[in-house]
Amino acid sequence: VRIMTMHAAKGLEFPCVILMNLQKSFRKQNDRNPMRIQMGSDRPLGLYLPVVDRAKHYRRNTFGKEAFDARYIRNAIAEETRILYVAMTRAEKRLFLMGCFQAKNVLLWKSKVRRSRIWRSGSMLDMVMPALMERFEELPEMSQSASSGDWKLSVTAPEAVQEMKDETSEAFDEQIRQILEAPVTVPDCLLKEEERESMPLKT
Repeated sequence: VRIMTMHAAKGLEFPCVILMNLQKSFRKQNDRNPMRIQMGSDRPLGLYLPVVDRAKHYRRNTFGKEAFDARYIRNAIAEETRILYVAMTRAEKRLFLMGCFQAKNVLLWKSKVRRSRIWRSGSMLDMVMPALMERFEELPEMSQSASSGDWKLSVTAPEAVQEMKDETSEAFDEQIRQILEAPVTVPDCLLKEEERESMPLKT
């Protein structure tokens, strides 16, 4: 088992890949710097400065700020889309996508206006689920699963996840305990002829 970031997995492949916490928001705080500059070949926005009224001691933003904010969101969505593509294509046989959601997320996933839906996406889960909703139309009931082709969609209550986590932790602790309590022996191939008797375990 290898645990790594999506960036670190680039160029690698695994029989089974589990992507977790896909509900994590990628809409970070916009730059609060009052002066912004954006140059380059991708439709540069140029320079932005707010309107400053020194006599009245106030500063007012203009539509230029909205343009920079929109460009920031667009770039963030594009970057997260590239990262998600890298992560999902690491799986050779099985791919597990896991995340939490609320009722308002389902309304977004069912939106038929694709451009609006993409623009309002706030997480990788928002990118994946609309495609699945076209296959399943409705989410399964709580603690139920549904299948369509190669895809299987399951909805699990938070309480059940916590119970599974507790059971898994207990089972893992038991395995560790058994390993620590198991007698330790040295393979004969590593011993000389005169040493092939039970050796005390040194700690």
